[in-house]
Amino acid sequence: MPTKTVRPRKTAAAPPADNEPFIDLEGDALDPDAVEQLFLFELGGVQYYIPAEQPAGKIYTYIELERTDGPEAAMWWMFTDLLGEDGAAALRNYKGLRRRHLRALQLRCVDTLKGPKD
Repeated sequence: MPTKTVRPRKTAAAPPADNEPFIDLEGDALDPDAVEQLFLFELGGVQYYIPAEQPAGKIYTYIELERTDGPEAAMWWMFTDLLGEDGAAALRNYKGLRRRHLRALQLRCVDTLKGPKD
């Protein structure tokens, strides 16, 4: 399992002078290079991992694709995005893959896209 890299953060921006609510997106941004990897499955002796935390905007892409192009298109985009072309191709080409396997993988990946429950 990869170790988490700690990188220095920028100094947080000062809130607006009129005391409006302020959300510092850049001061608390997700660093994709420092995200822990989660084991997802093993196939042909190769272990496949996905990032444990995703940029929040990815769930919107998934939902939009599901709405406009259908659930299968959204699922394929998600697997390709999270696993990369090689991991997605390994799933596509595996002759023993069952629908229940695919559904379990989909649920785990969607949960990762949604992020932790607050």
